[in-house]
Amino acid sequence: MTDGLQPVDVQRFREGLGRAAVRQGPVDRGLRLLIRGVCRLVGWRVDVSGFDGLPHDAGRAGAGCLVVAAPHRAWIDPFLLIAAWPRTAARLVWFGDGATMARSWWRRWLFPRLGMIPIAPGSGGPRVYASLAAQVIRAGAALAIFPEKGPPSPPEATRTIAPGFAYLALFAGAPVIPVVLAGTHRIVRGSSFTVDALAAIEVGDADEEVFSHTGRRRAAELTERYRTTVAAVLPGRTSLADARRPLRDRWRWLGTLFH
Repeated sequence: MTDGLQPVDVQRFREGLGRAAVRQGPVDRGLRLLIRGVCRLVGWRVDVSGFDGLPHDAGRAGAGCLVVAAPHRAWIDPFLLIAAWPRTAARLVWFGDGATMARSWWRRWLFPRLGMIPIAPGSGGPRVYASLAAQVIRAGAALAIFPEKGPPSPPEATRTIAPGFAYLALFAGAPVIPVVLAGTHRIVRGSSFTVDALAAIEVGDADEEVFSHTGRRRAAELTERYRTTVAAVLPGRTSLADARRPLRDRWRWLGTLFH
């Protein structure tokens, strides 16, 4: 098989995503409890706010959302999002490497049922990804995205925010839930982290012409609105996490655990 997803793979994933659960099950709840237990074990303080403001009918057909989290600095970021995610909210789903996910029959069967959406070069381009993402969002799931790109940035600022998430949101007509992660620039025993879900950014009805010139302008405007929303919160949350940092850096290896 060549690199990337073949048309037959895209169809398999589309069918699998149609059968994916959009409500949380025992595995989701168990993983959240496990992560919270590990945080307590290594003395991590995780302050969570704003998640009670998530769409009340998430997990129902037509009520999904796009969870856009920044900054993304370390391996711990998606785990903090999972740990903060309410048990009553819609199930979180994610993008994954398409070539890996299509490598064997059991991967092609399992990953879409877990809500994983494949990305691979040469497999149809952004419109295919947007269509697959819209399928699970419209079913009621919450698609998590880390939108940054480019070189590292200071702790109180994000890297460049790529507009890909904006195209997905506009194509699906899905609200954007900005999530701000702070403190993950310094991971040691006793670190303090904050995870804040901000007010939803509504985008209006689904726009399948988002990849046109007009759509690109709307995507750029949504990207800038997201950037300024996060920028207004991140410095203060970073200062709070730093003020609570331990006097000694113990267990520095935690910062490179999965490198």
